[in-house]
Amino acid sequence: MKRVRFNTRQPSRHPSVHKWAKGGASSSNPATTAHRDSVLARYSASARDQFVVQQETLDKLLTFNINDDEFDARTVDTSFSNFSAVSYKSFSGIERHWRQVVDNPVSKEICSLAAALAETVSKKSAAHETVSEKSTTESNDASEDDCELNSIETFAALCQLAGNTTSEDTLSAVYYLMSQCIRKVNGQVLRDQFESLAPIISKTCSTYFQSENTLLVKSLLECLVELLMKQQAKVLAQSTEYLLLFASFIHHGHPKVRKTCFRLINQLLTSAEIVKRGLCDLRKNPICRCLSKVTCEDLQSSSNNAQHTMRGLNLLRVLMPFMDGETTRTALETLLANCSGNSDPVVKKKAFQILHLYFSSDSPAEAVTAETNAQLLSALEELRPSFFDEDAMLAWLTVLDSAMASLGRKDPALFSSHLICFVTYGVTSVFPSSMDNVVRLSATIVGGQVASISEEVRELWRGSQEDVLSDVSKLAALVNEMTSVKYSSNWHILLPNAVATIYSALGKEFFGLLKESLLSLCVLRSNNGDSADVNNLLSSAVKAFGPENFLQCYPLNFCGAPDDDLTRSWILPLFRDSVSGAQLATWQNTFYPISTSIDAHLSSAMDTGSTAEAPLGGMRVLKKQVWSLLPAFCRDCTDAQTAFKPGFAKHLATVISDAGEMAPFAVRALTNLVTSQHGPWVATKFGKNYLPVLFNVYLSDGGGGGGGGAMVDLRRDVIGCIAGFVSQITDKQMLTKFFNTAAERMQSGTQPVEKLKLLLDIVRTILPHLAEPEVATTVDRLIPAVIVQPDLVKKTFQLMQVLLALSPDTLLQHYDQITPVLLHAFEMKGVTVKKHAIRCLSLPVDWLYSILDAGSGLTAALAAGVTEEARDPVSLAPRGLAVLHTRCGKRADSSTCCRSD
Repeated sequence: MKRVRFNTRQPSRHPSVHKWAKGGASSSNPATTAHRDSVLARYSASARDQFVVQQETLDKLLTFNINDDEFDARTVDTSFSNFSAVSYKSFSGIERHWRQVVDNPVSKEICSLAAALAETVSKKSAAHETVSEKSTTESNDASEDDCELNSIETFAALCQLAGNTTSEDTLSAVYYLMSQCIRKVNGQVLRDQFESLAPIISKTCSTYFQSENTLLVKSLLECLVELLMKQQAKVLAQSTEYLLLFASFIHHGHPKVRKTCFRLINQLLTSAEIVKRGLCDLRKNPICRCLSKVTCEDLQSSSNNAQHTMRGLNLLRVLMPFMDGETTRTALETLLANCSGNSDPVVKKKAFQILHLYFSSDSPAEAVTAETNAQLLSALEELRPSFFDEDAMLAWLTVLDSAMASLGRKDPALFSSHLICFVTYGVTSVFPSSMDNVVRLSATIVGGQVASISEEVRELWRGSQEDVLSDVSKLAALVNEMTSVKYSSNWHILLPNAVATIYSALGKEFFGLLKESLLSLCVLRSNNGDSADVNNLLSSAVKAFGPENFLQCYPLNFCGAPDDDLTRSWILPLFRDSVSGAQLATWQNTFYPISTSIDAHLSSAMDTGSTAEAPLGGMRVLKKQVWSLLPAFCRDCTDAQTAFKPGFAKHLATVISDAGEMAPFAVRALTNLVTSQHGPWVATKFGKNYLPVLFNVYLSDGGGGGGGGAMVDLRRDVIGCIAGFVSQITDKQMLTKFFNTAAERMQSGTQPVEKLKLLLDIVRTILPHLAEPEVATTVDRLIPAVIVQPDLVKKTFQLMQVLLALSPDTLLQHYDQITPVLLHAFEMKGVTVKKHAIRCLSLPVDWLYSILDAGSGLTAALAAGVTEEARDPVSLAPRGLAVLHTRCGKRADSSTCCRSD
C-alpha cells in the first residue's frame, strides 16, 4: 500500500521558507484520523464487493454434525481465503499463507478453514460476551477468559475435523492450525483429551511417515510434542509407542523434518512444564530413558548405514545430559562397540566427540561408577586407530584425555594404572615418530594428567616409592627414557610439555626417583654443550627440586684453584636465573668457599709476581659468577634467620663499602632479603648498621667501582636497597636522625651540585616515612634553598611530587610555601621545568580543587603555561589540559570553575 504522508508544517510568513513548529517531533502525527478512515473505508468497500462468505457455507459450519460424513473443510468457499478482515489470535502465525493462496492449495485450505473457524467461534463468543457483560464489569479478566475459551473451542473443532478427514491437504490445514492453537490450550484439557487425540495423531504420523508434505509432518510432530509435554509422569511412562514413533522421524527423508524432530526432542526434554513437575531428574525422566533405549538399539542394528548412524548419534548427543547411570553406561558401551570402530571416519569422529563431551562434563562422577569408567577406558584403549591417520589419532587422544581425567576424580588406583599404560604407549610408539601434532598432543596430555593428580593419587605414589614395580617407579623410568638421545628429534616438544611438567608436579618429595633422569641430562649438557631445550628443562629441574638436590645429584667438582676443570661451570648461570626459595646456607657452604679460595690464589699470585694473566682472568670471572648467585639465594630464602648471622652480615657490609666489582651483587642480595618475608627482621636487626654504609656508598665518588656507568648502576641498586630498608624500619627516630644529617649537609652550603642531587635522592626516598616536623623542614628550608639553582630544579620537583602525594592535609598546611615554587616554575624559561611543575599538579589533582579555587593565580599560571607551550612536542599541553579538564569536570559547580579558569 502506498504510504500516505501528512504535512504538519506550520505556514510561514515567507512562502519560500518552511519551518517546523516548536516540538516538531510530536506535531508530525496527524491531529485527526480522517485520512486513515478514508483509506479503511475504500478497502472495506472493496472487500464487501469481492470477498463475501457464502451464507450457506457459514450456516453449514454452524449447524454441522461432527459425525456427519458429508462434512468436509473443503466445502468452505476457497475465495474466502483472501478475506483480509479476518483476525483471530489463535492463528496469528498464518499471515505468510495469505500470499500463497494463488499457487498453493494447502494455503487455500489453511486460510479458508481459519476464516471459517474464526467466524464460527466469534459468533459464539459474541453470545458469551452478551451474557458476561450482565454479570461482571472487569473487562481485562473477561477478555483473557474469552481468549482461552476461543482457543479451547477452536481446538475442539480441529480435533473433530482431524478424526473425520482423509484428504491430505485438509489434514495439513487442520494439523497446522492445531499446532498454532494447541499451545494456548489449558493443560488440563490436553490431559483429558490425551487418550482420544493421541491415537489419531499417532495413526496419521504412521500413515504419512514417508510423505513429502513437510508441513503436515512437522505440524503432526509439534502437536504430538505439545500433547506429551502436558502429561503426567505416569502417563508418559506408559506412552512408549508414541515416543518411539516420534523418535523414528529423525530418519525422515526430508532434512527439515529431521531438524524439527531434533528441536522438538530437545524442547521435550527441557520443557518448562516438565521441569516444573520434576520430570527432568536424571532418575525419573521416562522420556529420556525410552528414547535412549531405542536409539541404542537403532545404532546396533544400523552400523553399516553411515547416514542412519549419524542421525542416531546426533540424537544420543541430545539425550546424553539427561541420562541416568544405567542408561549412560549402555549408551557409552554402544558408542564404543558400534561407532568408535566404524569404518566411516565421519561416524568415528562423531562418536569420539560425544564421548569427549560426556567425559569432560560434570555428570560422570554421579552417573558412571569408577569400575565402569575404567572398563570404558580399557575398551577405548583397544580402539586405538591407525597411527598414520592423524585426524583419528587426535580425536582418540582427546577422548582418552577426558576419560582419564574423569577416572582420576573417582579412583586413584585405577587412574594410576591407566596413566602408566598411556605413557608407556607414548614412549614406545608416539614420541619417536615424526607426526608433530600427535606427539605434541600426547606430550601435553601426559604432562597435564600428572600435573592435575589428586592428593589421593599423590598419597598412593608417596607410599610406594620404594617398590620398583609401583606405578610411580614405572613413571620415573619412562621419564628417564624420554630424556635419552633416542627422542632428541622431538625434544623441543617432549621436554617442555611432558618432562618439565612432571618435574614441577612431583617436586622434591619424588626427587629420589627422578634423580637418574636429571643426571643423564646434566651429563648430556656437559658433554654436548649448550642446548636451549636441555637448558630450559634443567632450569625447570632447579625450580622443582631445589639447588641442594641438584648439587647432590651433580656436584660442581671445582674449588677455585687455577687448575680446576670448569666443565660444569654452566651450573653457575643456570642457578643465577633459576634459584628461588632456596637456602642461603647452600651458597655459604658451597659457593662462598670457592670465592675465598680464588681470593687466596689471586693474593698469592700478586705476592709472587705471577704474570699468567689468562688463569688469573678466568679466576676473576669465576669469582664474579659465584657472587652473582648470592641475590638468587637470598630471593625468598627459607633460612634467613639462621644463616644470616652477624659475621656474614659484617662481611657483606665490607663488600658494599669497598664499592668493588662484587658490591652490586651484595646490594641486590640485601635488597632481596629486606623485601622478602624476612624483611622486617633483617631491617630491625641490621638497619642501623647497613643504612650508613649504603648512604656513604651512594654519596661516594666511585671508589673501587671504577666510576662511570658502573657507579650509576651501583647507585641505582643502593637507592633501591635504601628504599627497602626504610619501608621496613619501624623506628622513626632512626629515620629522623638520617634525615636530619642529610638536611644539614644540604644546608651547609659547601656541597657541590652533584652531591646535592644525591642528597635530594636520599631525602626523597626517606620522606614518605617521616613525621610532620621533617616534612615541614623539607618545605620550609630544603626546597626554597635548592629551587634557585638551575641544575637542581628537576630533582626538586621530583621531591615535590613525593611531597604532594603524601596526603591532602600536608598539601593544605603548606600551601603558602608550595604556591610560590610552582608560580616560579611557570615564570622560568624552558619546557622541562614547566613539565615537572605540571606533573606536580596532575599527581594529586583530586586534592587540588580547594587550592585552585583559592589561588586563581596558580590556575592562571597553569593555563598560561599550557597555552605558551601548546606547540611543543613533549606533550606538555595535553598534560596541563588534562589537569584543568579533570578539575573542571569533577567539580559540582563546573560552570563557575570554568569561568574562573
